[in-house]
Amino acid sequence: MSTGRVAIGVRAQRVYRFTLVSVLFLSAWAASGCLLLSDTSFDASDTSFDASDMSVLCPSESTIVGEYALISAGTFTMGSPTSEPYRGSGEDQHTVTLTRDFYIGLYEVTQAQWQALMGNNPSTFSSCGSSCPVERVNWYEAVAYANALSQSEGFEACYTLSGCAGDPGEDMECSDNVGFSGLDCTGYRLPTEAEWEYAARACTTTAWYCGSNESCVADIAWYAGSTTQPVGQKNPNAWGLYDMSGNVWEWVWDWYDDFPSSATDPTGPSSGQYRVFRGGGWGSDASGVRSADRNYRAPGNRTYDLGFRLARSGS
Repeated sequence: MSTGRVAIGVRAQRVYRFTLVSVLFLSAWAASGCLLLSDTSFDASDTSFDASDMSVLCPSESTIVGEYALISAGTFTMGSPTSEPYRGSGEDQHTVTLTRDFYIGLYEVTQAQWQALMGNNPSTFSSCGSSCPVERVNWYEAVAYANALSQSEGFEACYTLSGCAGDPGEDMECSDNVGFSGLDCTGYRLPTEAEWEYAARACTTTAWYCGSNESCVADIAWYAGSTTQPVGQKNPNAWGLYDMSGNVWEWVWDWYDDFPSSATDPTGPSSGQYRVFRGGGWGSDASGVRSADRNYRAPGNRTYDLGFRLARSGS
């Protein structure tokens, strides 16, 4: 990754791998919700169990590759229980299975990365510095950036944009006819909403990935503040991802709608009025930085607490 990459003073990264040894911790995993909910008869003494079968277990760890985490496929419970503090509408719990491994950025896309690739900086908080997340980017501009990065690194572009006018980062607007070549695309893209929550939770089922007690939120998130902050400064989740709660909200691929009862590799409705963004921002309260919290706006909307991070399907 050379294009638009900057040193951001990140602490040393540990490489995580899922192995058969993790089966020894099955009881702890079951308590944390990582065991596939439909599999209540799993026998830890069964030596024929294949640890690479991620339909059986939610992976406990990820593999760090440069500035991305490679997340293994698995099954998890998306949404929030009715007992969760601050629970919002549209968070009905349901089982989601992701059948593909995928990469997701350790950090939100920074101002330096955007500037290097797109030649401008739309951020309201430009004085925050080059390692702060880019913001004031609408959804069309986020997918345009993903295409540009794919092309610069020799990958296929995942999106086809039509009816567009203006320049990304300045005044770009498009019709809603954005084509997506699907999850088999090898290029950079926005994560789906399901991929985003799966990655944010990192096999947790609590309101925040640091736990159920609101007192832990300050350790993982920039929130209830007045500006963005450099990425990667708070504690990451168990898969090594930073700022999945707070700093800036993050666009995802999906149109907003109610959740289905269950889903496999969901990409959301085929059309809609609003695109989803997740994670909460620097001005959110604790409710907005929960792993299940959902928000949405028209895809042409841009604001100073909304940015994005990128994903890419695993090979």
